[in-house]
Amino acid sequence: MEKGTVDVVVVGSGVAGLAAALTLAEGDLKVVLLEKHRFIGGVSKLGMGLGAVEPQRKNEAFNYIMEGLRWCVDARLVRAFIDETAGTIEWLKKQGVEFEPPGEGFSQTGFKTYLVKMPEKIELAPGEPAWLGEAKQERTFQGGRTYRLIKTLVDKAKEKGVNIRTGTRAKKILMQGNKVAGILADDESGKTVQINCKAIVIASGGFLHDKEMLKKYCGFEFGKDLFAMHGVELTGECIRMAWEVGAFPDTQSMVPQFAFIPGEGRWHGELDLMLAVWGEPRNIWINQKGERFVNEELCHPEKRDYMSMVIAGQKNRCAYVIFDENIKRSMEEDGVGYPLYLYQPPLTKVQDLDAAIKRRLEKGEKDIFVAGSLDELSRKIEVNADTLKKTVKEYNLFCEKGHDDLFFKNPKYLHPIKQPKFYAFRQYPCAYGTCGGIKINENAEVLNKDFEPIPGLYAAGDCANPLNIGGCLRFASLYSFAANTGRIAGKNALKYIKSHK
Repeated sequence: MEKGTVDVVVVGSGVAGLAAALTLAEGDLKVVLLEKHRFIGGVSKLGMGLGAVEPQRKNEAFNYIMEGLRWCVDARLVRAFIDETAGTIEWLKKQGVEFEPPGEGFSQTGFKTYLVKMPEKIELAPGEPAWLGEAKQERTFQGGRTYRLIKTLVDKAKEKGVNIRTGTRAKKILMQGNKVAGILADDESGKTVQINCKAIVIASGGFLHDKEMLKKYCGFEFGKDLFAMHGVELTGECIRMAWEVGAFPDTQSMVPQFAFIPGEGRWHGELDLMLAVWGEPRNIWINQKGERFVNEELCHPEKRDYMSMVIAGQKNRCAYVIFDENIKRSMEEDGVGYPLYLYQPPLTKVQDLDAAIKRRLEKGEKDIFVAGSLDELSRKIEVNADTLKKTVKEYNLFCEKGHDDLFFKNPKYLHPIKQPKFYAFRQYPCAYGTCGGIKINENAEVLNKDFEPIPGLYAAGDCANPLNIGGCLRFASLYSFAANTGRIAGKNALKYIKSHK
């Protein structure tokens, strides 16, 4: 068995793990970073940027988070996260990360948005999925942005001497009494590696792709009523690994990170489809019973993060976006009502929806339907025809009188569904990953069942993220939480090591 000794082992090479590893290396510690995939960065390459709070708005940001979560979260951890954000932006700039000018983002949150500048060129590592680094401007989430951030941190970590081992899967934490003493991992060849250390930072992400954990703790069946936005496997073994050494199983925080746009993971690159479904409040949304269930203004990017949860509460955990030929033509001639993201201009025009639909259908798409009548559409989507026609008739009456008597949709978005062809797009809940599982305090120390720190054990990022209880708090609660808790974990692990030398 290969054996070695370092000061700290970091598990996971996303933004949380890299922030922790680089912070530790800046403190002159010997650091090994383990990554089970053959490529570095994982889901952290799929973001666009992060948020930060100016000193004068800390109170605003704190209250936004705490009130949004009904105070069902560690207030000291939230405060530590907020306090760290501005410094993390400056630290990232120091490492060489370049940002666009800061924006107001979601104005009510107290956070400013910092989009990473789009790189001119992406160089993929051997075996790395090509879509991780696509930098096409028309792509809905512009994945090249945080790809650049991750590459910058990796380069800096290597400069500082961090030993990054890809294809190496952590499997067991070694303890000496109640303290961390090392870790066992399997390398790419299947051989076991033992690394002795005084501290471990778990930053390995969630458990979206572990069907048993997802069903047990979240109630979803992966691939049936919840889909992944990406292909980076998140299997939760490090959460279980922490539980095995006494970490408190924080099951309350274990929730899906519902994607900002539920269908995005299956329709990468099809901007016209995304705009038609998610940028158009004139559409109607119906459930499997054939009834409207939501005010379609929920598609606005400041509100859209709730929609996957709303869909999850419907029959068969699915919904249908329906519009007619007139609305489709208006999308192409006048543009859609909402941008996909707040930084994009409104009234973006759909270019050629028919061509996009044809491409998807030729690839075997089963969630797009086109029909010459509502009766035909009801058969295709397996909805009761009478109910669907009643729903559309009622909605058209609302449009005629300029008032949505059911859900009070803004009159300017009331457009009748009358002109064939009729279109339906089936939508399921989709997720970036999961949150929670490991309980940490404001120092990113992992807590045991008595809520006392396990000496030498830290966690950061999604595996310890409690900010999505209920799945409703999206802005700044994922990428920003990961980057900042990575820094917090690194700083406190550094103090711990220095005090035990």
